[in-house]
Amino acid sequence: MLCIIRKVFSTGGPRHRETALHYVAEALGYQRVGTAIRNVLGRDLLTAVKRGILENDRGELRLFARNLTDYHRDDRKPISSAPSSQLGAAR
Repeated sequence: MLCIIRKVFSTGGPRHRETALHYVAEALGYQRVGTAIRNVLGRDLLTAVKRGILENDRGELRLFARNLTDYHRDDRKPISSAPSSQLGAAR
């Protein structure tokens, strides 16, 4: 899901949450956004913000970084610091 959110935000500029919900839903093949879809996608957008994929600037969501080099060095977590039990799951 986070990959789809990144793809949706890779084109265009900042979007308000409601607009973002519709664009992500459309990318997933939904024609309308009902309550259940709104709740799930809303949590996914929040997760994307928490993980540093998107940033929330006064209610507008935008891609935090377009590629790895756009992240500040401190934002990047080296894979060697990840627990070995998670390395297999990341692939």
